[in-house]
Amino acid sequence: MNRQAAVEAQGVVKTFEDGRIHALNGLDLRVEKGEFVALVGPSGCGKSTLLHLLAALEPPDAGRILVAGHDLASEHDLPHYRARHVGIIFQLHNLLPNLTAAENVQVPMFELGVSGRERRERASLLLALVGMEGHGTQRPAEFSGGERGWIGDSPFIFLDCRKIRELGWKPKLTIHEGILRTLEYLKANPWVLEARG
Repeated sequence: MNRQAAVEAQGVVKTFEDGRIHALNGLDLRVEKGEFVALVGPSGCGKSTLLHLLAALEPPDAGRILVAGHDLASEHDLPHYRARHVGIIFQLHNLLPNLTAAENVQVPMFELGVSGRERRERASLLLALVGMEGHGTQRPAEFSGGERGWIGDSPFIFLDCRKIRELGWKPKLTIHEGILRTLEYLKANPWVLEARG
């Protein structure tokens, strides 16, 4: 029986500098549903490039990428696709400096058509889940680097947690560029893992 992969890359090519730099050259990858995969390699070998392609942040030059059987090349509204189906935890926190912590947490929700009231409620819950309750009105400059990371990660860090599933968001693909911070949090807060299922 040939099962549908969670993620499949077929002959993926990505170049930069008008084709002078080959980040990916004919990459094939298959990740089964429920499988945990870590991309390991030296700096510059194409790890982040592959993650960006899988998240539909940019297109490949050649090849095919399928997420849950869906060919990304056929997707015409990539921001909507990402908002509905992809969770990304970036290596850097990527907070907007003029927005408050709560507003930054709400940014990924705008493409989901969530009401303002519901966005605020979700943001409050998510900030509380990462230990930042009561800090929603502060701006990024008022936080340490680690706190900024928690704020940036909060919409995505609990994707498999029952509380987040109850909010109705179930991405098909979760990409962690900054996985070490997430693993440190899970080690310190094992209740998150117990909430899965």
